[in-house]
Amino acid sequence: MSIMRSIQRMFGRGNSDEDELAIENFKKRRKAPVDRAVSSFDRADWHYDSVRQQGLPDGQMYVPGGMLLGWLVEREFVSDEMYELYGEEIDDFLNRRIGAADLYQAVDGKLNQEMLSREGSRFMHYYFSGGNYFTDYENIFNARQGAQYSVQDTWQNYEMLCKVLEGRLRECG
Repeated sequence: MSIMRSIQRMFGRGNSDEDELAIENFKKRRKAPVDRAVSSFDRADWHYDSVRQQGLPDGQMYVPGGMLLGWLVEREFVSDEMYELYGEEIDDFLNRRIGAADLYQAVDGKLNQEMLSREGSRFMHYYFSGGNYFTDYENIFNARQGAQYSVQDTWQNYEMLCKVLEGRLRECG
């Protein structure tokens, strides 16, 4: 058991046996080498113009990627280096002292391959190769044509997204 998993269990954030089984199945079945061609999955600055055009606060550009990063952190799909560099911020996120957008902002609003564990990278390649994340995000929040940037960084919204991400993890299994 990893240190982060131990901390999650200590604070009551442990996963069910079903979730553990899904992760283990994912790790076993996804043995194909990871394509290193995709290095950046998302960057907050890619969304800056859209956020500004809608007259929203700049912080909204961190929400979509932040929610995804938060889920990756909870699943322990981030690299050891991420824990070393951003351990305090990760701990604050896991203990609900900061939100997903704050976590994403703390890592400079970037989500790239080097930030992920091997399992995390495999999942992200599977998930992003189909263009599923932003489609799922828009569908969950009924936020199309730029409205995805008005989604608020709340724990309720985050939990809604996590349910879909868990389903996607089981699909790629």
